[in-house]
Amino acid sequence: MTTSRPGSSGSTEVCPTDKPFGSTACDAMADIREQPQELMTRKDAALMASTACDQFSIPITSQMDPGLVQILPGIFGSDLLDTETGFWTQEYDHSRFRPSQNFAYNSPSPVATNSASSRHTTSSNADQRSAKDYSAGGGARDTIFKELPSSSRFLLSSLSEVGPEVAPKIGFPPFSDDFVIEENSQGTPISDVTYNRLHRLFQRLCLAENEIFDQYSSSVFISHDLVNYCVTKHFECFQTGYLFIHETAFWETPDDALVLAAAAIGSLYLDSEEAIQLSTAFLEFLRRALLVRAEALKGNLDKPACLPFVQASLLSIVGRYHHNTAMHSEAVKAMYCLVEFCRERKLWHNDRGITAMDHVSDWRVWVWQEEQRRTIYYSWLVAEILQTQQQQSPVLDVADIELGLPFSDRLFMASSAEDWSRLHKRVKPNLTLLEVLQGFTSDRCVYFELTELGHTLLVYGLFHLSRQLRKHLWHINRFSDNSATVPLKIVPDQFLPFHDLLRLSSWVEWRNQMCDCLDVLHSHANGTTGHAGGFERPIVLHLHLARIILLSPWKEIQLVACFLCGSEFGQPVQYGNGAMTEAQYAEMLTAIRVWLSRDEYKMRLAVIHSGGIFWHIRRYSTQKFYEPATLFIAALVLWAFCLRNKFLSPLPTDPDTPPEGSTATPHIKPDEDSDGKAVLDSAEIMRIYIDRVLDDELVQTLVLGRDPIEVYMSRVGNLDLPEAPVKLLHEAARLLQLRCSVWPISSVYYRQLKYLANPSREVP
Repeated sequence: MTTSRPGSSGSTEVCPTDKPFGSTACDAMADIREQPQELMTRKDAALMASTACDQFSIPITSQMDPGLVQILPGIFGSDLLDTETGFWTQEYDHSRFRPSQNFAYNSPSPVATNSASSRHTTSSNADQRSAKDYSAGGGARDTIFKELPSSSRFLLSSLSEVGPEVAPKIGFPPFSDDFVIEENSQGTPISDVTYNRLHRLFQRLCLAENEIFDQYSSSVFISHDLVNYCVTKHFECFQTGYLFIHETAFWETPDDALVLAAAAIGSLYLDSEEAIQLSTAFLEFLRRALLVRAEALKGNLDKPACLPFVQASLLSIVGRYHHNTAMHSEAVKAMYCLVEFCRERKLWHNDRGITAMDHVSDWRVWVWQEEQRRTIYYSWLVAEILQTQQQQSPVLDVADIELGLPFSDRLFMASSAEDWSRLHKRVKPNLTLLEVLQGFTSDRCVYFELTELGHTLLVYGLFHLSRQLRKHLWHINRFSDNSATVPLKIVPDQFLPFHDLLRLSSWVEWRNQMCDCLDVLHSHANGTTGHAGGFERPIVLHLHLARIILLSPWKEIQLVACFLCGSEFGQPVQYGNGAMTEAQYAEMLTAIRVWLSRDEYKMRLAVIHSGGIFWHIRRYSTQKFYEPATLFIAALVLWAFCLRNKFLSPLPTDPDTPPEGSTATPHIKPDEDSDGKAVLDSAEIMRIYIDRVLDDELVQTLVLGRDPIEVYMSRVGNLDLPEAPVKLLHEAARLLQLRCSVWPISSVYYRQLKYLANPSREVP
């Protein structure tokens, strides 16, 4: 019995435009073309839209001006849709989705999910070496994940340390004969029919001469085996931990655009020097295919038919945003459009119109609904990650999502209707994310049925609420009378600056409550880590980042770093709608100085969690897309901490009192008491490595600053020494190279860290 995906008619990325999908094809297609060499006229957009609607059997007159029909025939030829193979023309039928009763999921790749038992099967000599390294300043244990292949590391080391980013040539690279493709171990390979459809689509969109798309630099298309291998890498390396594509349905009846999207992401994980060029060609091919699919789906409100479109669009957004900075604005705009697309089709809501008559049908329907839940929540998570990095307004209010949180991965991956039915009897309907957030913030009780994805959603749900509060405070202070007090600064992104927030008791109280919530989640994660023999799940990384976002002016620090690098890169730092001025730069410095001098408790706690990010990525990296930016943010926070004496030197006298929860007491230096008298020798000074696992007692000792402490990091040393900032930035760049270089955006962070590490650079 075969398996098919419900609604396996194609999927596509929505047009990245600020306008809703109900807008005319001309406007939507004209807005998307942001690259100068591919600017589209309204006539070009109308031509493509008309062609897509004609070839996808969508009535043109119901979607756009009938006059556009006269522009036909289309530029891609009449055989874009193969009527014999049914390219993107399959109709949804619940009876078609019948997963094989004997289908068994393969275990994840050992590259991404080494078992705890295999990790701890080491010799006594290795154990002694690890213990010795710990006491001498090294790590406590060997790394869990292997380093990236030398070819991937070479891609970063060959980059110039400074200078603007160079756009790569677009075209599929020819692979050398010595490139070995491992045997496909993840389900059934894609069929020859699917591969041939992709090849024909490549010829139409990437090779044919037309006025819309530039031709690829090479007519080479990758082999069938390499497409299979790239898709396999996607499931083995990218989707582990956060499952949102049902693998059974994917492999049995693959959706063409979704196959292309999975291959684009999987190509980043190849052990080849051509990986970046290959992924660039894949992502551009995918973008063009998704534009055509977007036109075909206009007016189509069938949820199952649109779900693969959402999944492929989501992968495209992740790939493009984390490929290079030139794609950032396009990816963010595409995310806004994807949200609008889902809203129009009510994908945020439960579909109560689907019913089933037997347990097999129940399974088919449940699998699709669970895939919908996971896809929607994962898209919300990706949007929140992007918005957190950019500190912008939320794309979607969490209150708009009425879907229950995903069920367990084991239930989702059940290999038969019988297994699913047995497991499903013991579960209850899950609460929505908003309901879980409301209960968690009030009683600090962890919802024990949450999956790994659910716990991560909870962390970013707290981000979401905090960002909403900041915007609310911005509106209140914008329209209130501040004549009797020091006026609060208003910044272009509609958020109060960090140092102005510290003046508001409501924000300080909220921040303390969020710290309590995150401590509860971290305690739960530590319990999971203990049961796993010390292996940290990715949720730990998100929890470390949460403290940095909440407790430090990380955005101001990042803007200062970008300002220092701007003249060298030849690009001004954007601040709001224009370039940052000297006055705005001085405002950023003020926020950092206030944090270092008057928010010391929270400052030290943010420093500890920044060190925790170094520890996690060094030992437990899963090479996910959010790791490069997370490491970069942590490195900059520690960089500011190392340079605190330089940042604080021009600090003017401020009569304001310190905020609640902070301290104005200066940090006691190792050789002084509270009166400034030298009373201690080096033997009495406590040394703490912040890039290690610290117990609560050590954390509180460092946070309170009551004992003489020297803060250390592995491969960096004492953070109080003059050379510490340079060594810290070099270590961060090294980790980017070893752990995160599968994502090309790492090269941007790498170059900036290397430039900041130049000893000649001084903070003004």
